[in-house]
Amino acid sequence: MSNKTFFPRVRKPGRGSIGRLLSDPFKGISDTSGSSGIPARLWRTMLFDLGIDGKKYGRLMRAFLMDPRNGIPNNRREHTNNAGNYGKDFARDTMTWKTLMRGLRFLQFEGGEIIIRGRHRDGTITEHRTSFDLGGYEELEEIEKLEVPKETETISLVGKLPAGVASHHTTVVDKGELDEPKAVDNELADNETHSK
Repeated sequence: MSNKTFFPRVRKPGRGSIGRLLSDPFKGISDTSGSSGIPARLWRTMLFDLGIDGKKYGRLMRAFLMDPRNGIPNNRREHTNNAGNYGKDFARDTMTWKTLMRGLRFLQFEGGEIIIRGRHRDGTITEHRTSFDLGGYEELEEIEKLEVPKETETISLVGKLPAGVASHHTTVVDKGELDEPKAVDNELADNETHSK
């Protein structure tokens, strides 16, 4: 008889594990790259900004699975399969825009706008916007709501993110309508890069 002690095999979170991603203090923002990494980086930035941890993620997933607009049959097997599949999709280092939009619905967005502020070769700054609508939640009162931070301060991660991650600023605004498009001053390019 051997004196070896056998320990149960502990399954470590895999590379694409949502649990690993949610437990990372920076939500793996620096692990994304390339053009298909942009939606994934934006998704992970939102997870960070909204303070989504494992507990909040679980509540959001239950609400997402129960939302009839997502077309998921209301049975345990389908919920388990879909939760696993969405978890894999949401944890990948690359993401399609379709998956990002699904993620926005998961985070209980009703709509919003995507803004791209670009710096051209000649130094000109332009801003381009498009709106999106993900449908309302008025008739879905049984779905638990995500509590969004109410502060109106700017969150700055400049100097706090791992090397290789661009500067990041997020402003949480009060409830209401989105701002109207505004003119962009070309001098912003020089002053904005690491101003905070």
